Amino acid sequence: ATIKQADADYLLTLVGANPQHGDESRVAITLEATAGAFRADVAGFSSRGPVAGFGQVKPDVSAPGVDILAALPPASVLGALSATADGPMYGSVSGTSMASPHVAGIAAQIIQANPTFGPAEIRTALINSATPMRDGNGNPDSYGTHNPDLHSQGSGLVDAFDAANIQALMGVVGDGVDRPSILGSHSFANVPSLNNQCVSNESVSAVIRDVRGTGGTYNLSIRNNRGLEVAGAQGLVTPSTVNVPAGGEAGFSASLELDSAAFAGQSLAEFQWYVVAERSDGTETLAMPLYYRAVPSIPAAGSGGITIETQEFDGVIGPGASDVFDAIGTDKTYLEVPVEVGAGGTRLVGNLEADSVTNAAYPDLDMALFDPNGNQIGSSGNLGSVESIDAAISGGGTYVFRIENYLGVDSSFTLTVDTYTQGGGADPAVLSAIDGEYTALDGSEIDFDGAFELAWAGTGSETAFHVERSIDGGAWERIASLAPSANSYAVNDAAEGDHQYRIVSDFPGAICTYTAPPSNETSLTVDYREAVTLGSGDFTATVTNASFGGGEFVIDMALTNDGGQTYLNPVIFEVIDISGDSSIVINNADNGGDGRTSPAAFSYVSDIGGESWTSGEMTGARTIRFDNPNGQLFTLSLRGRAYID
Repeated sequence: ATIKQADADYLLTLVGANPQHGDESRVAITLEATAGAFRADVAGFSSRGPVAGFGQVKPDVSAPGVDILAALPPASVLGALSATADGPMYGSVSGTSMASPHVAGIAAQIIQANPTFGPAEIRTALINSATPMRDGNGNPDSYGTHNPDLHSQGSGLVDAFDAANIQALMGVVGDGVDRPSILGSHSFANVPSLNNQCVSNESVSAVIRDVRGTGGTYNLSIRNNRGLEVAGAQGLVTPSTVNVPAGGEAGFSASLELDSAAFAGQSLAEFQWYVVAERSDGTETLAMPLYYRAVPSIPAAGSGGITIETQEFDGVIGPGASDVFDAIGTDKTYLEVPVEVGAGGTRLVGNLEADSVTNAAYPDLDMALFDPNGNQIGSSGNLGSVESIDAAISGGGTYVFRIENYLGVDSSFTLTVDTYTQGGGADPAVLSAIDGEYTALDGSEIDFDGAFELAWAGTGSETAFHVERSIDGGAWERIASLAPSANSYAVNDAAEGDHQYRIVSDFPGAICTYTAPPSNETSLTVDYREAVTLGSGDFTATVTNASFGGGEFVIDMALTNDGGQTYLNPVIFEVIDISGDSSIVINNADNGGDGRTSPAAFSYVSDIGGESWTSGEMTGARTIRFDNPNGQLFTLSLRGRAYID
């Protein structure tokens, strides 16, 4: 399928069966003439993979499908509409109707050269022999992220000669019933490997099978398409060389190693790559595409497993404003379907299908998903009537699927929603409030020395606890990882600032560990303050009111800051001694002291007009009550306590 002209654009498209919906999965790739070479791009109107439901790599391959000069029978609709510039029975046509004959013709050549091949072998031969996009001279491009992604082009551009003359097939072996007898691509689909505490390795076993009776040696390597350029993800193939016996096969393992720590905070990561097998004599190169979709970790069975609830919504959406593609949520008729999710919600999957024909027109619906805060967390904008969204979520609330109509007529639809919910037994820890040295007037806790303790309660099934902290609204950082028996953690030498803390719990997971959502957050302000004792010359105590009756002497006392500097809360006034009749004691001290056998303390925290007590400022008055049954005179010894920066 070499394209020779350099003065036109070309569309390469795949036609392949969609096992779930029974329609075509197709892809288009445009080749533009640029300084005598071609640059490949995916046409905007092409459908993309993967297949909804189980993530099979789709499309399989790409083939020419734009501006194809084809025969147009005069009696056909296309024949009647065709321009005469190409002749009375020919015309340039674009679409899957042009790509599919290319693939069908190549399939016929494969069968002619390999009469024992069945459908699985034919498809695998097409996949294995496809190459990256080729230039006008038939030279394939190199593998890499500059190529279209697997969901757009599949394994690449079909190669008729190599497919028909293939010497070996490379793929995953199946039973021929539930899975093809051999499939030249593999999808790991959704792997719950994010936000756990390990480096995971998911692998698949595959073979290279001789089909010519000659055998051969193949050197295996990994070629990135998307994702493997990111630190923390590595594609592996073992062994690196296989010897395939004549008429036999040799096995190998392809895997993805993922360090979850490198993707902290992400709810989705996708990886697309190839295993490439190069025959040692240089006569053949085989390619096998692989796809891996990393999603958040889930608990292991028996440790708060996942339950799935399926709901079906049927409806009719009114006509759209136009049939011109636009962004989700703009200038189109849309209908919203709310879905209630419980507190343990981890994933939402929505599959939308419209009637195949609506009012004699083919429907075109798009769909978006919004979280309870109104943020868009997923979208699907394929041409046609089949849309799918698979989104990781965290927690409950009302999620909304928004459906949009791009036709000028009503369109009926069915939306099927699967809600994945985490069960009990793997719940977040409960973190207690932090006790600082002082509760400020606004209710916040303040610590003066950077040393305090966190305490929490877990479920008893955890494998580890992690303490995380955010200072002054910054990013969360992990400051400690503790054994599952831990229920407290001492913080020392904390920096000044507004601190927030939370506990993250690990449980046994489907892969390695499951990390539960974080606990509740607790806050504390660290403000280093030095305690000072206030004595004579630092403050003046003023009695603003006095009364005596019924054996009780009552005074109201205010304090004036005479120390020449600003003091900080808490400001405490203490009666440390009462001289006179031994029956005279204080009966209303904040700390229960009587002023004679123990100091009687009175807080002036809320009486200094704020969090600081400035020089010369007089506080509000506090009432002090004395038991004085004999009505005797007495004197007091006083002192104050406060803080400075």
